[in-house]
Formats: sequence, structure tokens, C-alpha cells
Amino acid sequence: MDGASSPPERPIGAWNVVVTAQEGCGRPLKRALRDVVRLEWTPFKNVALGWVPDRDAFLGALDVLWTAEPRLAAWLGKAIPVDATLIVDERRLLDQLDQVVAPWLPRLAGGSFYVRVVRRGHKGVIDSHATERELGARIVARAEAEGRPVTVSFTDPDFVVDVELVGDVAGVALLSRAERTCHPFLRVD
Repeated sequence: MDGASSPPERPIGAWNVVVTAQEGCGRPLKRALRDVVRLEWTPFKNVALGWVPDRDAFLGALDVLWTAEPRLAAWLGKAIPVDATLIVDERRLLDQLDQVVAPWLPRLAGGSFYVRVVRRGHKGVIDSHATERELGARIVARAEAEGRPVTVSFTDPDFVVDVELVGDVAGVALLSRAERTCHPFLRVD
């Protein structure tokens, strides 16, 4: 071995990173990220999925690359490591998302947040804005019921609950203000 390391193989079917490329930049982006994450393009334009064993190591490696490769900012739309994935049941999506978010209430307590849903697929079936409003309302209601009030704010909130729907799978991330400030590629559409 030459001492160089590459990311471990992704477990079959698993992903925990959503990456988008700027128009026409998929090839150079994939090449630039090859030592950070192995990407597989989805049927959705400029959207790739990957798997990393360590979220913080991924963010750190991408920070280093962001500084070392100035063109990365022009190639990359966003890179979001997700905390949980689920198979989408259109009729139960809000309940599914509510279950994912419930353990995050202690982190959200006393702070501000908003929900962002980026939908790829399910056109005319899942309404991103309605899902954002309803999930946000559920989080507020549950937090108040547990004595952990939170507020919704679209201006520099403490957290963003980011839901990335990619076909029949959803990735859900809780992105703090500190993370979004520190990592310019953690963009929430």
C-alpha cells in the first residue's frame, strides 16, 4: 500500500450525503470529490448520492478541498450530510418525518428553526411548502407539549431541518447555524 486512503465502500443501497452540481459541472465535481466521497448520480438532474462513514470527517475533508480547489465553489451546488434516511410513504410522510425529528427536540429547545423540503420526484403528490409548514407546526406543538418551546424563524435560525427527497427515499438533516456558517457548501435551497 502506498499510504493513500480512499473512502470505505458504501454499504449496498445506503447513502447519507446529497450532492448537487452546478449545470454542466458534474464530471469535474465528481472527480474533485473522489477522495472525499464516492458519488452515484441519480435520475434527477445534477443530483448525486454518496455514503461517508463519519459526518464530521466528511465536512472537514470538504473544507480542506474547498480551500485547495478554488473551482469547487463554481462546480458544487451543495453538499448535505444527512442524519437519517427513510423510505417515503406518501400517505404517512409527515408522521415519518415527525418520528425522525422528535429526538432532536432537546437540541432545538429554546431556539429558532425552520423546515426546508427539497422534493425530487412525487410531483403533484407531495407539496414541499405544505410539508414544511405542517412539519414545522408539529415540531412547535410537540416542543411546547414537552415544555421545550421553539420558534420558527426564516432569518438566520439556530437550526434548519433539511429534508432532501430523492425519489422514494428521504434524507433528513439537522443543520446548526454554526455548521452553516462554517461550511459554505451546506446550502439550504
